[in-house]
Amino acid sequence: MLFQKKFLPREINIVKTLRHPNIVQYFQCIETNRRFIIAMEYAQTGSLLDLMAMKHVLSETEARVFFRQLIGALQFCHSKFIAHRDLKLENLLLFWENCLKIGDFGFARHFDVDDGSTTFSSTFCGSNAYISPEILHQRSYNPLSADIWACGVILFAMVFGKLPFDDSGSIQHLTQNYFLQLVDKGLVFPIDKKISVECKNLITNVMTPESMRPKIRSILNDPWISSNLEK
Repeated sequence: MLFQKKFLPREINIVKTLRHPNIVQYFQCIETNRRFIIAMEYAQTGSLLDLMAMKHVLSETEARVFFRQLIGALQFCHSKFIAHRDLKLENLLLFWENCLKIGDFGFARHFDVDDGSTTFSSTFCGSNAYISPEILHQRSYNPLSADIWACGVILFAMVFGKLPFDDSGSIQHLTQNYFLQLVDKGLVFPIDKKISVECKNLITNVMTPESMRPKIRSILNDPWISSNLEK
C-alpha cells in the first residue's frame, strides 16, 4: 500500500518531466482495478548488468562512453531537482550503438534547495553494495551526493568486473552491517587488473566521504572523463 500511495505516484510524476537522450522515456500509465501498467521505452539490449555478465569487464574506452552518458543524464536530473537514489547496474539500460539510459525511478524524489543547500534525505533506500557510507551509518544525507557515490561504484564495476564492496555470493553477507564494515575499511583496488592512473584517481575522488565528494560539474571536467572518447 505504501508503494501504491507514495512511491508509485511520485515515480510517475517524476518520469513524466524527464526528457533526455540518456533517460528511459515514459509514455503513459494505465490504471486498472488491480494494477498499474506503465508504458516506457523498450531497452532491446538489456541492462548494463547483462552486459557485464557477458563480458565480465569493460575496457576503459567502453566504460568512459557509458560513464559519460550516466553523468550527463544525472546532471540533467539534478538540474531538475530530482535525485535518483537507486543507481546500479540493473537500472542502467542499454539501447542501440552503445546508448545507456537511466531507468527505474521508483526511489527517486524531488529535493528542495534552501539558501543554496540541498535538503537532506532520511529514507534508507537503494541496494547495499551501491549506497554511500552516510546512508549505511543511518544518518541524514545529501541525495545528490549519494547518487554520485553510486556512480563511483558503477565505474569501479565496469573497469574491474566486480563491485568494490562485494557480497561474495553468500546470502548471510547480504546485510547492512556487513557492507558497513566493508565500506568503513576503505576502497581497495584489485591487483590483478591494471587500469590507468587517471581512471583510478577518478574512482578514488568520487568514493570519498560526503563532505569531500565532488560535484557533477567537477566530474565532467575530470581528465579521464573529458579526454577523447576514442582513446
